[in-house]
Amino acid sequence: MPSFVIYCGPISRMRYWLRQRYLKKKYANKPPKIYYDQRYRTYIAPTNLDEDGEIIWVCSELARTGLIYDYCLGDEETHVHIFDEVLEDAYNYAERFSIPEQYREQYSAQELEFLEKLIQRGVRDRRKN
Repeated sequence: MPSFVIYCGPISRMRYWLRQRYLKKKYANKPPKIYYDQRYRTYIAPTNLDEDGEIIWVCSELARTGLIYDYCLGDEETHVHIFDEVLEDAYNYAERFSIPEQYREQYSAQELEFLEKLIQRGVRDRRKN
């Protein structure tokens, strides 16, 4: 989750400013590592204090790259950046979910096996209902 906030007024701007001030003050002098802040329920790295949020976001910002998972739901090609979202679509839309051959290299053998079994379970569960 990016660290940007939709401002609704001066109170929101003040909360955002206080939050950023707190995070910078708390983590600025920590050793390089990814930390989880309990107070704001966010991940942050002292080497990039302007970015905080979910772990995938912080890591992508540190690496200056990210993950992508392409797949199809029926005839529609789509993609996500978090494997959890692939799992959700694979189960919820098992009858229409597929990974075209040109995208299979984006997945590990373990992920492909996991998805295959999850899709089978999704199809089976919907046949019961």
